[in-house]
Amino acid sequence: MSPSKNDIDPRVLGQLLAAQSAFSVFSARQKMGEFVCRAVEGVPGVASCAACLPGAERPRLGGEPVPECADCDVPEGDIDHDPGHPCRLPSRAGIQIFPLKTQDRHFGFLLLELGGRERYAPYEPFVSNLANGLAVNIERRWQKDRLETATVELRRHRDHLEELVRERTSELEEDIVERKRAEEMLAESEKKHRALFETMSEGIVYEDHAGKIISANPAAERLLGLSLDQMQGRTSLDPRWKAIHVDGSPFPGETHSLNVAAKTGKPATGEVMGIYNPKSGAYIWLSVNSIPEFLPGEKKPFRAYAVFSDITERKQAEEALRQGAANLDAIFESSPVGMLILDETTNIVMANAAILVLCGGSKSDVLQHRPGNALRCVHSTKDPRGCGYAPQCPLCPARNGIEALLASGGAMHGAQLPLELNRNGGPRTVWVEIGAEPIMMNGRRHLCVAMEDITENKRAEEALRQKMEELRASNNELKRFNRAMMDRELRMIELKQELNELCLQAGLPPRYPMPSATENGKTDSNTLPAKPGQP
Repeated sequence: MSPSKNDIDPRVLGQLLAAQSAFSVFSARQKMGEFVCRAVEGVPGVASCAACLPGAERPRLGGEPVPECADCDVPEGDIDHDPGHPCRLPSRAGIQIFPLKTQDRHFGFLLLELGGRERYAPYEPFVSNLANGLAVNIERRWQKDRLETATVELRRHRDHLEELVRERTSELEEDIVERKRAEEMLAESEKKHRALFETMSEGIVYEDHAGKIISANPAAERLLGLSLDQMQGRTSLDPRWKAIHVDGSPFPGETHSLNVAAKTGKPATGEVMGIYNPKSGAYIWLSVNSIPEFLPGEKKPFRAYAVFSDITERKQAEEALRQGAANLDAIFESSPVGMLILDETTNIVMANAAILVLCGGSKSDVLQHRPGNALRCVHSTKDPRGCGYAPQCPLCPARNGIEALLASGGAMHGAQLPLELNRNGGPRTVWVEIGAEPIMMNGRRHLCVAMEDITENKRAEEALRQKMEELRASNNELKRFNRAMMDRELRMIELKQELNELCLQAGLPPRYPMPSATENGKTDSNTLPAKPGQP
């Protein structure tokens, strides 16, 4: 039999209805659950009541923890979006379970421990409504909390956007002021640019994207020998202008850097060409730098300009230097004196024909070798590394002198040195005269060495020295003989004089006529020369 209305206590029913209408007072779902449990525990036949809710303590029935709820995941979790979430507490005698769920969400369970089902049965529908009301109110509170959180977040975003709008507005105002200032500066720059364009000594030519000349300054008209009217509509360096490459070959207009810059947007610098100036009737040399110009956001240039600089004098100077260098190369190569160029490591980097004859090899035997290896010094084979590494190399005057000159940048002239070289299968002493001067090549210090074989001269000098020694010895012998002969003649004269004196003392006439000095400077035969020590 179903319970009748007469079995329901109006006071209990009023408490349940009052509890259902009082949910909105509480802001936390735990408080709502506790309030409902106290209301339900006043229902006849209910021994105890507990609410299993996310974030709350584990359920306790009759003041004791429910063993089956020890590992329940509802208190440890959050709002479940699966309304069919089951309760781990099995339905058994004396237990009533009400799921706290709505159409889309599950919020836990309302657990009842019954002490008398007959007394409780009339109130079960009201308790069920109370459980459903609890679930609805929990969802309302959850939705309200979410709405408040979203409102706070939206308000924060709105404040941020308002701040950005204020900042952007300020930036736009500053940009407007800055743009006006930039426009004024640009106008002033354009004015200065135009004045500079008109007065520059370098020629400036503008082309459009099709490669047609649209503007040129007076310097360009003067350099090219054409007026702007004659240039407009032509491509730069029209073949009729007789443009030539550095090597003298024709220069077609479509390969000119300005034309390429205007069409492709690729800059070019340092292009050199000759232009025939019809006014002067002569070629002038120009250096051309071509720069494309782009509109903002565009990848294709809308025009390009070239700066023409007259470098005729520079080209003439370069040609003079080139010719001078060619002349020096010719002198170097044709010199009868052996010449070579050494780098900082004493390797030979240049050698003329005369030095090849002195070395007795080809250029491959000389270039990129050290002098001792090239000349075939007898000591260069004593170490696998060659010249400079043998035990005798530190004592070599030629090598020590060359290394000192490379280090100090000094010069040497007329040094005569004997070198022990391998010649005709054996060692031979070769005398060389060496001169050296420092030079710069490719920005690095080098040494130009002149070397001449003077062996024959040294041999002739030695033969001449020996002959002079022989002549000197012969001359000394003649002097000794002449001195001896003079001493004998003087002795004979002394003896004759003594005999004449003895004759005079004996009263006899002198036996030997003796030469004597007369008044006119002639010798008197009757007068003998005085003896040594006599007046």
